[in-house]
Amino acid sequence: MDALKKALTMGASMDANDEASRQFANHNAWDEKANETLVQSGVLVVRSLLLLNGAAVIAMLAFLSSTITADLPDSYARLVSGMVAILPMFGFGAFFAVIAAVFAYFVNYAYLWAHRQNTFHRETPYIRPVPWLNKGLTICGHVGTILAILTGFLAGAFFLYGLISITELASHAAWSSVR
Repeated sequence: MDALKKALTMGASMDANDEASRQFANHNAWDEKANETLVQSGVLVVRSLLLLNGAAVIAMLAFLSSTITADLPDSYARLVSGMVAILPMFGFGAFFAVIAAVFAYFVNYAYLWAHRQNTFHRETPYIRPVPWLNKGLTICGHVGTILAILTGFLAGAFFLYGLISITELASHAAWSSVR
């Protein structure tokens, strides 16, 4: 009878160990996938914002370099000076895109660090967070996420403001040259 109890107890502990190992593997798989996804999405957003703002600056500089001459008519001189005044908007857009990337990096790091601080056990619950550390890093992650989103929106807002300003400036210059 004791042998039967021992065999059943040993089988139960083997099942618990198997279950613990399975949960550890799931935990690590989630860790890797979440980190990869977060990094890829952040990189995509930042690249897009940098590309938009940087391309706008390059296009404007190319236009200005081909337009500026010594005998520039008055209406074109106003257009060129207006374009030069708008250039910093795209520069600010690129700057805030980089700041958004920095916040996104720290958010990813905080969440990943909190996830990796969990302790593994052979009895339920198999995976246990360190409460104070997990809570603190999660709060930092949430604050960083909000800041990354806000700076991303600022980058987009500066791009849109510059685009709208250039459009208004060009339409005003077109109307003044018709008169």
